[in-house]
This record gives sequence, C-alpha cells and structure tokens, in this order.
Amino acid sequence: MVPVVVRAQDAALNLADPDVAAIAKLADDFAHAVDGGDLNRIVDFYSPAAIYFADGEPLIDRNVGKAIANRWRKTIGSNRAHMAIRVEEVNVSGDLAYDRISYTVTIMPRIVNLVPGQTGTPSQVQRIGRALEILRKEDGVWKYYRVMTNSSSGDE
Repeated sequence: MVPVVVRAQDAALNLADPDVAAIAKLADDFAHAVDGGDLNRIVDFYSPAAIYFADGEPLIDRNVGKAIANRWRKTIGSNRAHMAIRVEEVNVSGDLAYDRISYTVTIMPRIVNLVPGQTGTPSQVQRIGRALEILRKEDGVWKYYRVMTNSSSGDE
C-alpha cells in the first residue's frame, strides 16, 4: 500500500510557502517510514528535546529517541502498517510552527498462522486519531517538538 497524505486543495494549505510545503512533506515522509516499518527513520523526525503526549500513555519527555522507538515498536514491530495522514492546518512563525492532522493507521500481522484448511484474511486493526504538533526548525530541518495525539483506541 502507498501512504496517503491529503493536503493542498483538500486542506487549503499554502504550499507556495516553502515552510508549509516542507511540513506537509514531513507528514508524507513520516507515513512512508511507518509503512516501511523503519523505526530509526521514525525517530529522526523528532527533536531530541521533543515531548510526546498520547491518550492513556505516560508522557515522553526524556530519552525521546528510545521512547518513541519503543512506542512505535509496540505498534509496528511484528506487524505491517499502513498510515494515511490528512494535514488539516499548518501555521508557521519563524522557527516554530504547528500543524493539525488526522490520521488512520491500519495494522496487519506480518505472519498469519491459519489452521490447516482454514480460510480467511488476517485480522486488521485500525487506529483513527488526531494530533496537534508543534514543530521546530533545527539546523534548517523541521522536527516534531511537541506532539499531542488521541485515537479511537487510545494508542499512538
């Protein structure tokens, strides 16, 4: 599956602004990293000073890289995932910005152990949620700096 990032005309983003375009691309690149199960790349999207809030989960405010990798490892470590992101709003002010997104992560097992003679498809889990993200430009690159998410399942 190909990640889907909805933007521009659907979200009325000003993609002529290079910072808005870079932040929209960051969402696209993030979705590709999730689809590829690339935990190291996922960690690179976050500032080392990031703080991450998620429903029902402890606050991540130290050892960010390791904690983010562990959070995503729980979701995609032994599974395949497909992520669709809708960037709904981006506002930039200097080296800080915020975006508001909605997302769907579809999680499917990598290995399906069907009983001999059993037919069917592997079970899928969908997490549908929203996020408000504050981004900071660090060495010319936008990074997730403060992230607050909620989802239908209380994860990610």
